[in-house]
Amino acid sequence: MLRLIASGSVCFLLTLSAMAQTRARVVASFPERPNGMQVLAAAPSALLVSRWGGGIRLYDVHDENAPRFAGALDDERLAISATLTRDFVYTVGWMRRSVERDPQGNVLFGLNIIDCADLTKPTILASVALPVGTPQRVTTSGTMAYAFTFDSKAVAPDAETSAGHLYVFDLSDPAKPKVRGRLETQGTASDLYVEGKYLCLPEKQHRIHLDVIATTGSALVVIDVRNPDHPVEIGRMDVSFDTSAVAGNCVYLDSIGDGITVVSVKQPTKPRIIATIPMPRGQRFLAASGQRLFCVGNGPTGGRIQVIDVSHPSHPKTTVTLDLPVNNTIRAVAALSEKSLAVYDDSAKLSFITIE
Repeated sequence: MLRLIASGSVCFLLTLSAMAQTRARVVASFPERPNGMQVLAAAPSALLVSRWGGGIRLYDVHDENAPRFAGALDDERLAISATLTRDFVYTVGWMRRSVERDPQGNVLFGLNIIDCADLTKPTILASVALPVGTPQRVTTSGTMAYAFTFDSKAVAPDAETSAGHLYVFDLSDPAKPKVRGRLETQGTASDLYVEGKYLCLPEKQHRIHLDVIATTGSALVVIDVRNPDHPVEIGRMDVSFDTSAVAGNCVYLDSIGDGITVVSVKQPTKPRIIATIPMPRGQRFLAASGQRLFCVGNGPTGGRIQVIDVSHPSHPKTTVTLDLPVNNTIRAVAALSEKSLAVYDDSAKLSFITIE
């Protein structure tokens, strides 16, 4: 049963009934900027929306039932990728402080640190250069940040293969970030996750021949970052995937054609598959919080959410599947808590959803 509570051009409320008396409420919707690659990142009480070409926007979600827009930084080339902590936003993109161009006049890519202790007034605090490659992903853990860039290397006169570079930054003084270590990898990063003293890198390898790019392989790579000056690859497992998420010491890798593969990195040198979750063919986005994995995709009549209990990772259980009555394609998703998530769709609408 669907009950329309309120409607408007900016926000609306919806209630859906579902199995086991579980329901999803779209508690608020906000118009966002169209086009570009949207990135959603969540931290306690806040949501970050970033877009290459559109800067960053911050939402206050102290009250998950009444999220509100807080502030923005309209620096259009600031964020290819971004992540959010309690007091800071970290982006990789063009540098926006101190040195911005090299001696030849080329724009430098870098890691940008943005103070967002006051969500209404995000302010660029510092930037540090990324010496090689195009930025792709960034994540943080404690006082360390990890940024990934990619480029290519020639393997024949008319062919190249992908090459990746993981940089480790010391953020002990956020105003003066320092590069500590660097590791070369075989491909590009789909995401970066830090689990304890190890970094998990879902990686894809590519070959470029006469301007045609082909994916030649994919893997989950485990990197030991206990010594920030010398990160070391210690585990690798070939596995097919399109999107991913992490919960505890497991990485969840979703493939359009093969469903979700659950990989345990409890033994980081030997990542292993401990479960699979069948899914219908189609594109999906994963987000995890606590012991819940949200699988958000596109159903026959619009968006679809599957809530999966991963309290026992080797025996994941889908607890409820909910169809959202919106005729738009999902483009990004972030989990705010075990009961709340944010979804961005191709109509440039950001929706906040509560699972009850």
